[in-house]
Amino acid sequence: VSQLANRFAEDGGEIVCDRVQSIEPAGLDQVRVGMPGNSRVFNNAVIAAGAWSTRIEGSVMDRLPLDTERGYHVMFPDDAPLLTRPVGLADAGLYLSPLGGGLRAAGTVELAGLDAKPNPRRLDYIENAARRALPALSRRGDTWLGFRPTLPDSLPVIGRSSKHPSVIYAFGHHHIGLTLGGITGKLVQQIIDREDPIVDPTPYAAQRFLS
Repeated sequence: VSQLANRFAEDGGEIVCDRVQSIEPAGLDQVRVGMPGNSRVFNNAVIAAGAWSTRIEGSVMDRLPLDTERGYHVMFPDDAPLLTRPVGLADAGLYLSPLGGGLRAAGTVELAGLDAKPNPRRLDYIENAARRALPALSRRGDTWLGFRPTLPDSLPVIGRSSKHPSVIYAFGHHHIGLTLGGITGKLVQQIIDREDPIVDPTPYAAQRFLS
């Protein structure tokens, strides 16, 4: 990701790190992006904030049924040498992966939104399942919780907002957001530039959820 950002900047792009609070119309073909104490006008705004995408307010935003599939991670910092490659535990719904900082046990699905507190029983479940598979595991290290952006039909939303043509959605990729980042970025570019799309974007349109 850092290399992509650097290439973007080398090609003349400007990277602004801030918290987007709202997006409002700024004429027929531009939008105003509101940030704390500041706002800027753009020709297009791509909404690609993962599980937080529908937290952005504004009259250009459609109401979409985005939720989260929460996944939990447990690190065993001393145990990376126990495996030489990632191993999936299908019955347990998690993966064991040797990394530079240890062995990571991660997975499960919890439908609990963005605001619920982490569930310690999930972490205990992952640890216990990992220890059954690898009894030699030693101490448990850091834990964390991630949010997979999820829509009811298991497809992402990619395409223009019904409220304003300068707003393009690109979120809701469930478990494979990074994997599909490249093709999604290409499709978004083609939508913005009104080129023939590399794939038919119709199944991913926000309009499928709008009555």
